[in-house]
Amino acid sequence: MMFCSDIEKANDIQITVKLVIRKSDRKILYAEGGRDFADFLISFLTFPLGGVVRMFGGNCSLGSIDALYKSILDLDEKIYFVTQEAKNRIVDPHLAPQFKIRNQILPIHTKAVFVERNNECFVKGPRTYIATDDLVVIESSPTSVLNLINNFQTPFEDLKEKVINIGVNECLSILKASLNSTSALTNGLGHL
Repeated sequence: MMFCSDIEKANDIQITVKLVIRKSDRKILYAEGGRDFADFLISFLTFPLGGVVRMFGGNCSLGSIDALYKSILDLDEKIYFVTQEAKNRIVDPHLAPQFKIRNQILPIHTKAVFVERNNECFVKGPRTYIATDDLVVIESSPTSVLNLINNFQTPFEDLKEKVINIGVNECLSILKASLNSTSALTNGLGHL
């Protein structure tokens, strides 16, 4: 349950990301941010929706969520995740016990989970991560950036970088776009 003080606190949170935009059509090719940005995107899969994606084998046609789910499966838990359990909570989430129904038709299981609260969420830091427009999350490196640029077949002179801060409204916009589009960043942040 969220209280007024939690809402006010959430409204103060800002995540800084660098957008790489193709100028010719204003498409956001990718966004680059720190651990907080990666954790924010990955948290989409902690909603029971992640269990639904798993049930469909990562092919549920929910916009960018499929690509996000598959990219998390591909990340090595020993290198990128705080623990193996952190990755498991994302790729095979359980329904909170209070939401269990007596005749659960879908194979989503409940599990009481104790999570030690510290400053760690899912991925290790300090690192920089990249999320493509369809929410594929990878670690940022010079090689990964060059590979992305080459895959987009976009000349360097058609690229523009823009550093922005995203808050609650922008985060909700990305989430909404991820559920009905494979261009979650462009549709969620294109107005900025």
